[in-house]
Amino acid sequence: MSRRIALLVNPTSGKGRGKRAGAQAAARLREHGLAVDVLVGADGSEATELARGAVRLGYEAIAAVGGDGMLNLVLQAVAGSGDRLSCDGSAATASCPLPSCHAGNTAAVAS
Repeated sequence: MSRRIALLVNPTSGKGRGKRAGAQAAARLREHGLAVDVLVGADGSEATELARGAVRLGYEAIAAVGGDGMLNLVLQAVAGSGDRLSCDGSAATASCPLPSCHAGNTAAVAS
């Protein structure tokens, strides 16, 4: 059975690069046999609810495609769940890979 991955995408990140990066990330993950559900919120509030929903639904990983704001949404959703978090995918119930689309990417660089 394939691993289930939620891919939370900010399509407007990086002047539209987020949409392209999200599609590319989903395709690559699927090429490697993963079951990928792409989640796109209309705004930050909806994206937050999608991230929380992904945690509740028990995805094996939640990947964020966007900038610092998207990473923050995913981290907050996982932090509020009581699940362990790993940004390197090692022995955790949730992970946080972040394909960067935003020019600054301050949070991902700082971590």
